[in-house]
Amino acid sequence: MNTNEQKSGAKEKRYRPGRRVTHRRTYFSSARGMPTMRGAPSVRPGPARKQAHPTLRRRVQVRLARIPRQVAAFRRSSRMVSLTLLVVSVLLLVLFATGDWFYVPAVQVDGNGIIAADDISAASSVANYNIFFVRFGEVDQRVRALHGLKSAKSWYEWPNVVHISVVERTPLVLWESNKRTSWVDETGQVFNAFRQVSNALTVVDLDNQMRTTIDPHLVSGLKTIQAALPGLRRLEYSDFKGLTFTDEHGWKVLLGQPAEVNAKLAILQSLSAYIVAQKIDAEYVDVRLPERAYYKPK
Repeated sequence: MNTNEQKSGAKEKRYRPGRRVTHRRTYFSSARGMPTMRGAPSVRPGPARKQAHPTLRRRVQVRLARIPRQVAAFRRSSRMVSLTLLVVSVLLLVLFATGDWFYVPAVQVDGNGIIAADDISAASSVANYNIFFVRFGEVDQRVRALHGLKSAKSWYEWPNVVHISVVERTPLVLWESNKRTSWVDETGQVFNAFRQVSNALTVVDLDNQMRTTIDPHLVSGLKTIQAALPGLRRLEYSDFKGLTFTDEHGWKVLLGQPAEVNAKLAILQSLSAYIVAQKIDAEYVDVRLPERAYYKPK
């Protein structure tokens, strides 16, 4: 068999007579991306597996990769320094506000000789108080409100010591009114007596008035009387009659108003010497008018 016969036999074997050969074409569905064949039984594909969108997944990966570089850049930036300072400041504020070593245990008082230190400390109202919340101007005002103080100044010593320096009013005389004894200082201010003072001149108010201040002329006259009669311990005063007292001889002396006290005391001294020399038993001596002073015998 020659070559042509072999080829024709092969063709006869591939193409049988009476049978039509068709070629199947393959098509792809754009909806599912699955191949379909025309002329063949179609098979419905199952549900596709859900996967993350490739673009979104890529974005997440890129941002995660940037985090280490961003953290390193933040550490080297000024924002990190500012944040650190802010955190440290907040911690210090909390420490100062809650630490026991910043609370005032007691108050150190100096300059007082009459008013007790406990009374001054109680008036300050700073014991067991945080030192950072103490308003020293208000402390000075509260302490100065105490009767018998001219001035008060407060300051603190690190970390929790409060000092208060005071200047007291010096009592000039004791003022007795309505069975209540007060003090009068050199400026005429009347304030509560904190303790008994021995050998002090006591002025009895016959009018029984609640006085807060004493007339400056009366205060000046009381000073002069104290200097001239150091042994005198008791005086009586009324707005109408003025000053009267009983001297060492037992007779009553009418001084009157505090004007011209020096002249009145000089006349009293001369008249008292005459009465003693003449051995006169006098009931009282009236020097309210120095130019017309007189005495009344019993």
